[in-house]
Amino acid sequence: MTQRLFHRGFTIVELLIVVVVIGVLATVGVLSYAGITQRATDNAVLSDVETLKTLQTEYSLKNQAGGRIWYSGNGIDPELEFTPSQGNVVDIVSDGVDFCIRVYNPGAATYPTLTLSATAESTVSSCTTLGPSDDALADS
Repeated sequence: MTQRLFHRGFTIVELLIVVVVIGVLATVGVLSYAGITQRATDNAVLSDVETLKTLQTEYSLKNQAGGRIWYSGNGIDPELEFTPSQGNVVDIVSDGVDFCIRVYNPGAATYPTLTLSATAESTVSSCTTLGPSDDALADS
């Protein structure tokens, strides 16, 4: 007697379900990674703002001045000895009394442009009264 062996394989419907589930899992993984990356970039902008505010305040107290004027597109400032996080753009303006720090990153979700930058200021209205530097406006 001959025995017939039956091998059960995937049906087309089962195969499609597996492919769809794998696609959904891959999409969720990519979106999660993108969200984590965006939050990390936003946090780097905020961290740079806080660090620069501390450095500016120390500089102001040490030099009896309103703060250092600096645009990161012109290179590293030897007085502040600060390097922005990767991709961040820093613009610091001062009128000799007050200062305003603006930091943005074109790859950030929350702070991608000069007009949507994270700010820190020496007084409550400094960033309102002190506009961005000409260099920052030209580059942005």
